[in-house]
Amino acid sequence: MLVNRSTQPFKKRVNSKYIDKTGFLSKLNNCIKDCDNFICVVRPRRFGKTITANMINAYYSKGSDTSDIFDKLKISQDETYHKYLNKYDTVYINMNNFVGLDDPNGDKFLSKLVSTLLKDLKNTFPKAFVNLDENPQVESVFQEIIDVYGNQFVFIIDEWDCIFRVYENNTLLQQEYAKFLTSLFKSQFAEDGIALAYMTGILPIKRYSNQSLFNNFREITMLKTYGLGEYMGFTEGEVKDLCEQYDIDFAKTKYWYDGYRLDGFEIYNPYAITELISSKVFDSTWSNTASNVKIINKIRLNFDGLREDLASLINGEALFFELPSKSSNALYNLDSKQAIFACLIYLGYFAFNADNNTIFIPNEDVRRELIDIFLRDPIDDDNDIVSLSKRLFEAIISHDSKPVASIIEYIHDNLIPKNKYNSEDSLRSVMMLAFVYAQRMYKKPVAEMPAGKGFADLILEPRADYLGKYPAMVVELKWNRTAQDAINQIKDRHYQEALDQYRGDVLLVGINYDEKSKKHDCIIEKQ
Repeated sequence: MLVNRSTQPFKKRVNSKYIDKTGFLSKLNNCIKDCDNFICVVRPRRFGKTITANMINAYYSKGSDTSDIFDKLKISQDETYHKYLNKYDTVYINMNNFVGLDDPNGDKFLSKLVSTLLKDLKNTFPKAFVNLDENPQVESVFQEIIDVYGNQFVFIIDEWDCIFRVYENNTLLQQEYAKFLTSLFKSQFAEDGIALAYMTGILPIKRYSNQSLFNNFREITMLKTYGLGEYMGFTEGEVKDLCEQYDIDFAKTKYWYDGYRLDGFEIYNPYAITELISSKVFDSTWSNTASNVKIINKIRLNFDGLREDLASLINGEALFFELPSKSSNALYNLDSKQAIFACLIYLGYFAFNADNNTIFIPNEDVRRELIDIFLRDPIDDDNDIVSLSKRLFEAIISHDSKPVASIIEYIHDNLIPKNKYNSEDSLRSVMMLAFVYAQRMYKKPVAEMPAGKGFADLILEPRADYLGKYPAMVVELKWNRTAQDAINQIKDRHYQEALDQYRGDVLLVGINYDEKSKKHDCIIEKQ
């Protein structure tokens, strides 16, 4: 049922692990009042879009009295609460429900959607069909409902953009689908009969059309929230309360799942937190879903050093990033590093700091998924950063210092910007890139870690599930000295003490760069 759909999904959610986000309804009520009533919320998958859609349906729908639910929630304290509660007929369509295994090309998608909607409208508003043709247009039916019944509608379109991902090669369907939505939302009926239109999607509308497909919709995204940041996921305060309630380590939770900063709020992925509560296990909750495959596949193309930048991000760096302009077709064409990175922000793989225009990987959950994506499908190129890093790692494990020095030299000569080549930090940047392959088995490399009588340049410690399989590493870097000097400094200053909680083999890796000859040398010793 699409018209005045059951409110049971939201009732069920409220009776389980529910974080009260009904304050969002007061924002939507203001949108109705101010005629700013066409909203498209773009959020990553598993960030609570469908739960929010169910909440909106339960609040506005005339289908059932839901005061017993909302009287206990935050919205009940708002002055607009009773004015809009159960006052509208709702049309709630989750577009994913019309994607079927029996329809691999999407040829039946639109006909199933339209026939289901017309059937529900006829059952609910029979008088509106008396003077209509046998096969009326959907927009004509809605206009007739207004004329006969005088009703206004709240539209809730969940996953509106799913067909562009699932049926990406069916351009005819995409065009007809766009016409269908346009006939509803850019029409006389839209002006007369729609109190609120609320759509959710994964990527901005501009990703799917280089034309102004729905220019009457205000888009709320991870980059522009219009003051609604606290409703884009769980806030830190909400997560702290949950950790206390379920006896979960909050500091570890923050490390694994925090990182999105919206309107001054630290935002967590709701799905990740609810999974943690259920399992009590800290683990990656991301998956390479069909919605992300096309963009992720673009990583292989390595536009403008994209793969090297991604390796730096995986290693914990933040990189300067200029967002595409509003007039740009970059998101639609998806043929540049800028466009791909912008999409990765919308998909939640990157976070964006507007204060200094930098992107970064928000947390360990996402970082591990990106490591898996980056490493599991390597490019057939011996000089790709993953291939270089893999060979370097294998050489270190084998205590084979000559290829280690050779690979580091290649990375330094070819992948580090010339204006930074002879800077003090360039060799450390080289090593962070060089160790990207090890990220699958090791914790994030720690640079300048307090250790013994100083600071170790790099410390690598195996993850718990790789203990005993791979050694820890203490890496010291020298400039215009010798690799032996680096090894001596590790020993003299007891840098290996940084691993005092670790039990297993330790490799000491000393690396030197000679500025005049531009040569690198390496020594590897087992502790």
